[in-house]
Amino acid sequence: MAVEVVFFISVVLVFQLFVFRPQLARYSNREAEPRDAAQKQNTELTKKEGYLATLRDNLSFLKSRVLTQAELSQLVDEITNLGSSSNVEVSSIKFRTTKEKSKYTEVFVDIELQSRYREIIKYLRKLETLSKPVSLHTLSIETHKEIYPMITAKLTASALVSGTSEKEKTLNEKK
Repeated sequence: MAVEVVFFISVVLVFQLFVFRPQLARYSNREAEPRDAAQKQNTELTKKEGYLATLRDNLSFLKSRVLTQAELSQLVDEITNLGSSSNVEVSSIKFRTTKEKSKYTEVFVDIELQSRYREIIKYLRKLETLSKPVSLHTLSIETHKEIYPMITAKLTASALVSGTSEKEKTLNEKK
C-alpha cells in the first residue's frame, strides 16, 4: 500500500510538473496577450490620431498661406508700400510666367529696386514678414559708378495663388 501511495504521488507530481503547469502557463499567457495586443493597438491608434491632427494643422496652415486672386493684387500693393516704408524705390513690378498646378498656380513676379545697400537688405527682411509668403528665387545686385552709393537690385519672387473653383469658372463663362 505504501508503494502505491508513493507511486500515486510521483505520478501526480510528474503530471503537475510536465503537464499541468505548462498548460496553466500557456493559458495565462493567452489571457495576457489580448490585453497587451489591445493596449498596443490603443497606443498605436493614439499615435496615429496625434499624427493625423498634426497633418490637419499643417494642411490648414498651408492653405492659409495660399493667396486668392484678390489677395494677389493686395500683395503687389504691400510690396510697393514696403518699398516706401524702407526708403527703397520700387522701379518696376512685372508678372512673368506662371506654373499651373492641380489646385493652385505659382505666380512669378520680377521686382526691380533702387536704393542703398542697407535699405535693400531691410526691404528684403520685411519682404519675409509679409502677411502672405513670398518665395525669393533670384536676386542680383548691381552697383553703378555714376549714382554711387545707390544700387539696383533685381529679384524674382513667387507666390501661390489658389486655382479658380468650378463655380467661378462657370460664372466667368456666363459673363
